Amino acid sequence: MFLTPHHVALTVSDIEESITWYEKHLGFLPKGKRIEKKGFLMQLVEQNNFHIELIQPEDGPNPLPEGREVSWIDVTTIGTKHICLETPDLDGAVKNLREHGVTIANDISPVGFGGRKAFIKDCNGILIELYQRD
Repeated sequence: MFLTPHHVALTVSDIEESITWYEKHLGFLPKGKRIEKKGFLMQLVEQNNFHIELIQPEDGPNPLPEGREVSWIDVTTIGTKHICLETPDLDGAVKNLREHGVTIANDISPVGFGGRKAFIKDCNGILIELYQRD
C-alpha cells in the first residue's frame, strides 16, 4: 500500500481568524467551499499540496488543555502532538514570524535525528513545529 499525507484537522475557536492567521503567517490559502455540517463549520486551507482542515464547532470548542500548549509536556499525552512544517530557512522564518507578533514557543534547537527545529503557536495556541534539514 502506498500512502501520502493529505491533511491534518484542527479544531479552532474562530474559523475566520484561523483562516486569516494561516494565510498571513504561513501562506496557506483556502481551498474549496466552506462546509456547514452537523453543527460545525469546516474549511480546508492548502499550501504545496498539504492541507489543514479547520473545524469550528457551532457551540464553541472545549479549551486547549494547559499541557497541550507546551511541547515538552504535551509529549506525555496520548494522541497527535503537533504539525511539523519544513522550511529551507528556519532562521529567516522564525525572525519573520517573531516580527509579525507570532508566539515563538521554543527557540531554534537541534533535532536528534538531524536538522533544527523551533515551535510556534497559532492564534488558538496550537503548537506548530518548523523544521529545517541539515
